[in-house]
Amino acid sequence: MRVLISSSIFFILLFNSSNFLFSQKKDEASIQKQLAEATTSIQKIEAYSSLIDFYIHTDFNIASKMALKMKELESNADAKGKAIIKISELNLYDAKGDEKTFIEKSKTLRDLIPLINDKKILGDCYDIIGKAKRYSNEWKVSVIYHKKALVFYQKMAVRDRNLIAENYRQIALDFLKSSEMKDSAEYWVNLSISTLPKDPSLSNPIKGFINCKNTQAKLYQLNGQIDMSVSINDQCLKQAKKLNHKDKEAKIYREIGESYIELNNFTEAQQYITRSLQLSKQINDRRNIGLAHINNAWINLNLNPTKASKDALKGLNILEEIGNIDGLGKAYNVFGMIYLKQKEYDKAIECLNKSIINYVKTNNSDEISNVYHNIGTVFIAQKKLNKATEYLNKSISIRKKNKGSIDKINKSYKVLSDLYYEKGDIKNSLNYLKYYSNYRDSNFVIQSSLKIQQKKEEAERLKRIANQKVQTDSINQLVIKQKITNAELETTQIKNNLQATIIFGIIVIMVLGAVIIFYWWSQIKIKQEQKEVEMSQTLLRSQMNPHFVFNAMSVIQSYIYENNPSKSSKFLVNFSRLMRLILENSPKEFISLETEVEILMKYLTTQKLRFEERFEFNINYDENLISSKVIIPPMITQPFIENAIEHGQLHNVKNGFINIDFKCQDKMLQLTITDNGIGRKQSALNSKSKNHRSMAMKITKDRIDIINSKFKSSGIMKIEDYDKVEQTGTKVTIRLPLKHEKYPKL
Repeated sequence: MRVLISSSIFFILLFNSSNFLFSQKKDEASIQKQLAEATTSIQKIEAYSSLIDFYIHTDFNIASKMALKMKELESNADAKGKAIIKISELNLYDAKGDEKTFIEKSKTLRDLIPLINDKKILGDCYDIIGKAKRYSNEWKVSVIYHKKALVFYQKMAVRDRNLIAENYRQIALDFLKSSEMKDSAEYWVNLSISTLPKDPSLSNPIKGFINCKNTQAKLYQLNGQIDMSVSINDQCLKQAKKLNHKDKEAKIYREIGESYIELNNFTEAQQYITRSLQLSKQINDRRNIGLAHINNAWINLNLNPTKASKDALKGLNILEEIGNIDGLGKAYNVFGMIYLKQKEYDKAIECLNKSIINYVKTNNSDEISNVYHNIGTVFIAQKKLNKATEYLNKSISIRKKNKGSIDKINKSYKVLSDLYYEKGDIKNSLNYLKYYSNYRDSNFVIQSSLKIQQKKEEAERLKRIANQKVQTDSINQLVIKQKITNAELETTQIKNNLQATIIFGIIVIMVLGAVIIFYWWSQIKIKQEQKEVEMSQTLLRSQMNPHFVFNAMSVIQSYIYENNPSKSSKFLVNFSRLMRLILENSPKEFISLETEVEILMKYLTTQKLRFEERFEFNINYDENLISSKVIIPPMITQPFIENAIEHGQLHNVKNGFINIDFKCQDKMLQLTITDNGIGRKQSALNSKSKNHRSMAMKITKDRIDIINSKFKSSGIMKIEDYDKVEQTGTKVTIRLPLKHEKYPKL
């Protein structure tokens, strides 16, 4: 039955998709027919304009050919016809990203405005001029022209909600040009979305939905809410595919790819950028091709540096050809980072300065702050620390003013902290490290990655709930009917057979008594199991110490900043294996000694890498214990090892060491942990350390008590100074019952 339903749904979707594509072909054919049947000049111009609008979304080459044919009709056209020709031509330049030509040619519309009476065309003229003003960085003037356009759109005999929504969106884009007007931009974007027809669906896609929601996604991206940006762009992508708007599809694929680049998920980003590049080449969208090559350069800078320059050069040539200023800023920015990696610092600074020049032309302060940060990193590489400080602070100042993404500010704080440390200014280094830690602990970027996945899972969950609700309603109705029937039968039995009711009552009382006795008996066992579960949870929390995790992530990040892929890869592989072993084995009552040794090896190796090899460790065990499959409570020694490293300050002790020994003694498994740290007496001066040690001792003592109770054993835990004279170092002895892994009977 499920297979049949799934097949039916598939064929329905396939049928709807085929119908939609057929309707698109029909629209194209109907416009071609309209052109063939046109008798007047204005009819032909309107038909060509509709064809250009159609082909802008599917093939720029065909759209350009249509524009040339329409241009031939301009000499005999009236003012209205000339305006339509120029508007269509300018829309094509706008779609191609040729802002320079767009600005120049938009000036010719001014002379036609006094000669036109059509409100729709007047609105389009003012809309075009408004865009040109925005591209010229005159955003305040742009708002005025777009509001003039709105007046004419609202006076149309039949109000077009999509047209008005698009006008609101253009006003939002005007305000986005000013870093201080993001709130106004957000207001106009929300207004544009609320103006659209409600509840767009894949079966009935709305053209304006893509533009308005995509602009909303851009706002979220600028505010650092990358998860929301990706989620909204994912909706737009589905609509673009349904409408077969390849230009929008290519653009949205690229923007989602850029979101993943910000999250440093370069593998995922590469998939989206590759798809964007394929679609852009199909429709010959030169601007998107150029920007996609720049995105590929960023990705390859991290995945395959040898290819980064080639991609960046391709993008730069295309963007120079079409005169896309913002794109040139991106191109020179990535070239700067490529030269930084190649240690050609003068070329890096030169390219980054060119990037700023281009971004200043478009008033793109968010990107300017990014470039300032990059210039700071170049000066750090050159050991020009004062210059580096100046540019990093410029970057932070702009980002604070723009109220931009906090993870970008956080990145600058970390670099500044390291820089001040290099200069010997410990006070400022600690201050910036504090800012960095506050942002890092918020785990903003990681949460963004998780929220993207959670939103996808939530959508799937809602679908399942909808399907289950139908089934649940049917089951509830059957249950209600069954209850009514049972009540009627029960009433009849009571009336007809009082004796049977009394017997039934006695049986019920006996059963309840048995249940109560069983419940009382099982409570003892449940409490024991509950205590074991609580101990397991407490153990897991202590092992998954967030400070250890954050410190480990900081080490990985520092290796990345040092461009040391070998160390970062080694550390990350060891750390990820450790996390997997902890998560897999913590819930278990016992694990093999071999697994315990592996976990300790991974943990100590991670700590040793973290503290730059400033202490040594040894794990000794009798091979007979491994071969005889001895089992042990998971990570029972880990709290004391952590105490030795963190609070015993092994990394600060000369020739620091920690030894762990496993051996069989008096038919018991004996564990010994010894270290030459600062000792319990010195460590006790730190209240935090004292609390942590107390917690470790209590956890381990409780675990030993549970084992003793369960297996009638006499396990112990003993803690003493390693050097009893100097009262330094610590020796911990734990004795547990010697147990072996049971094999299933054949």
